Amino acid sequence: MKDEIDRDFYCSADRHSSGYCIGSGGCCSQSFTCPSYHRKYPTPEQYKEEYDEEYPDEAAVYWTHIVAAGREPTWNISTYEEAKKENKNASGYSNVSVIVICACTPFGKPPNDWRIEDGY
Repeated sequence: MKDEIDRDFYCSADRHSSGYCIGSGGCCSQSFTCPSYHRKYPTPEQYKEEYDEEYPDEAAVYWTHIVAAGREPTWNISTYEEAKKENKNASGYSNVSVIVICACTPFGKPPNDWRIEDGY
């Protein structure tokens, strides 16, 4: 498993330990200036900010409907294209929306107590 920086970020180069970056060459942990500093559960929008490219439609994502406070989310997995269709279908309801998380990190789906606000 890659090194955890905190609840929402990790070091893809395995150079983070006990709260410190142990990499050479001036690697700066906890900063997007470091190419190894990544979100564990990026949204497609965060993926684009971080990697400067669109998340591919055929790539895997986890998605869930936003649920009422106190209820656990039910994470589904599909392609990003299928999740966008689900979001479009849900947009017809004023109180329903979909959270989409890219399945591009070694951490799998977010834990049930994770909330989209945690990732910002």
